[in-house]
Amino acid sequence: IGDKIEQALLKTRTIRVQTWVLGVIGWAVAFFLLAFGALVEDASRAAANNDEARFGVVADAALAIARIPVTAKQVVSKLGKNDLEAPEQRFDGVIGFERAPTSHVDDRSAVLVARYDNDAARSVAELVSLSDGTVLHRYEPPIDQLIARSDLSPDQVDYANDKSPHRFMISHPLLEADGSIIFHGMYTPIVKVGRCSQIVWMIDRVFHHSIERGPDGAYWTLERPQNPQLRFVGGDYADDKIVKFSPNGKVLFERSITDIFIKNGLSSIVYGQGAYQDEVFHANDVQPVMADGVLWKKGDLFLSLRNRSMIALYRPSTDKIIWKMAGPWMMQHDVDILDEHRIAVFSNNAVTTPYGERVAGNNETIIYDFATKKTSSPFRKAFKKLDIRTVSEGRSEILEDGGVFIEEQNYGRLVRLNSAGDVDWRYVNRASDGKVYLVRWSRFVPEAELTAQRPVLAQGECAAGGEPVTLTRRGGAGQAAGGGKHG
Repeated sequence: IGDKIEQALLKTRTIRVQTWVLGVIGWAVAFFLLAFGALVEDASRAAANNDEARFGVVADAALAIARIPVTAKQVVSKLGKNDLEAPEQRFDGVIGFERAPTSHVDDRSAVLVARYDNDAARSVAELVSLSDGTVLHRYEPPIDQLIARSDLSPDQVDYANDKSPHRFMISHPLLEADGSIIFHGMYTPIVKVGRCSQIVWMIDRVFHHSIERGPDGAYWTLERPQNPQLRFVGGDYADDKIVKFSPNGKVLFERSITDIFIKNGLSSIVYGQGAYQDEVFHANDVQPVMADGVLWKKGDLFLSLRNRSMIALYRPSTDKIIWKMAGPWMMQHDVDILDEHRIAVFSNNAVTTPYGERVAGNNETIIYDFATKKTSSPFRKAFKKLDIRTVSEGRSEILEDGGVFIEEQNYGRLVRLNSAGDVDWRYVNRASDGKVYLVRWSRFVPEAELTAQRPVLAQGECAAGGEPVTLTRRGGAGQAAGGGKHG
């Protein structure tokens, strides 16, 4: 009996010790979690107010650890897909340019196709004749030289992976009178290359989406800078800027879209959207106004703000938002001015679901009339028949004859419809391996512009070498740097 009592007492003592140890461990874990949470909160608060964390690098390290699951998910997502190949292989049997047998439109026009050429394992821009699909001129910019001249950090541009010479995608090339083109690689520096693809100048900052010429001959685009100078946002906030630059690559004007909305008394659109968002706007088009209209003046800008499904009219001369409208377009790209009272918007009709973004039906081009305050969608049936449904990017342009030029970016297809919605011609970026690869913001080149280009592009073979490079850095509007590796 004594042995049993002793064993029971020993067992009870062991249980008490184990319980005490577990209790200590539990309190230690609870203290650690509270301390870790406080450090993360400290770093998040500091980032939101552009301040330093009270606990310094320890707080920053805690925030980095807390973000590991998100970072890991992004890495796995990148490893799991080839984003230069169309996500679905469609349009069986269609290779390159095809014209409808009964179509005779655009015989003296062209399209500047920005595409990934899988056969060459690189991105190119090709000026394609719309009479027979002949490549009139091909641009192969030296991306390796662009990378060598850039001082952007890997946090700003991932040249080693996403923007390497074999993965860099020429975006929205703009054809100049001298045969040169201006482009970027979607979140890369903006570059001008000559007729022979030599670098003329570049602006070493992070630009994205549209490049458009304004009424004064300067250009407008969008920038994604680091370290936003705004209250209540983290360091990862996408503070898209409107940027104006000169024909020789000097920055003339820059303005934060978020700050514009705040200064115009529209903070609710920035901050009053429920859970914190690090990309409130996702600007994707800045369209300069070339002539006065019913509501706009020459020099104004139409802005497409994808994540708010909003088009806004901004007046740089007064820093005022003149007009804005959310919907009926959804997650749209590309706004164009048709005349003094109408605009056209390429609506992706994309919706956010628990499984990612999806297109609700098909894309469409929606026309909004400021005089009647009504919308119309003249090509809706044609978009549905052709199953045009790019989830992201994509663009359209209503042409002078009432037809429309469309880029279905995600699926590597360009289509031209007449005013009745019938296909005049199409282009599918299919490589010799039988797969379709991406196009990226190609541009319709009308007859007058192509006619002016022909003598320039016919100047003979291109020699090796290039012109001097002018490099504009972040130090301020119009600053240039030369010498050393930058030439």
